Amino acid sequence: MRVTLLHNPESGESHPSADELCSLIENAGHHVSYCSFEDDWKRCLERESDLVAVAGGDGAVCNVLAELPGKGPPATIIPLGSANNIATALGLVHHTAEELVEGWSSAPRSRYDLGEPGKFAESAGCGLFAAMLERGSDGPSGEDKVEHGLHVLRELVEGAQAEPWRIELDGVERSGALLAVEAMLIGVTGPGVVLAPLADSSDGLFDVVLIGEEDRPELARYVADRLARRATRPPRLPLERAREVVIHPEGRPLRVDDDLLDEPPARARFSTGHLWVEVVTPRA
Repeated sequence: MRVTLLHNPESGESHPSADELCSLIENAGHHVSYCSFEDDWKRCLERESDLVAVAGGDGAVCNVLAELPGKGPPATIIPLGSANNIATALGLVHHTAEELVEGWSSAPRSRYDLGEPGKFAESAGCGLFAAMLERGSDGPSGEDKVEHGLHVLRELVEGAQAEPWRIELDGVERSGALLAVEAMLIGVTGPGVVLAPLADSSDGLFDVVLIGEEDRPELARYVADRLARRATRPPRLPLERAREVVIHPEGRPLRVDDDLLDEPPARARFSTGHLWVEVVTPRA
């Protein structure tokens, strides 16, 4: 195959270098065209290619997926980030880069839905996880980023107040006092937090997690287990599925993937099922 490799060389010293990644791909019998995210990577997507491989973390993956609907070849991931939420959702994180590359030719392909507006790839929401982005923006990079995010989340879970939110799911009013609402395309968000373990990125629906006051102990238990590096299960949280989610932020922070909206609209409408990308998911 003709492979366009988009690589984030800042992803960490313990990960394969550009030369090592190119060698892995060539040794598997593919032709590779390399591009660093430090260059004009969007122009690299204009090259003739059979596969776009993203070697990086969730930010890099989200950026590339947003460019591909309707015009690009299938995509795949060599996870090099700290949380690797998307790669986790696709079952790619427990394999080496060499195993993933060797599996490309025979790997299954599936649909990966994006959210609109903005062609986002993970989740959109408000409350705890938007506040975590606000509080955690000055934290460390690299391997400590996930642990720092969990520490910030623990403080918020302990101290945040449930607030009234106006929410509509497929036109049905679901308003109430909540700690957070998250419209999720995949089941993992933030610092690798599993909120919707059965989410399916190909079903054309959001898994909408509505976290109320009564769910605080369950979420606190999960975060504490993660920080203590104990084996744990995902928190059991209320969940509904919807194609369209409307949130009225009323001036409060609203996030889309890992970006806070500078000026949240009075009525934020998110939808999915209209745009999608084909993804290659080797699971040898």
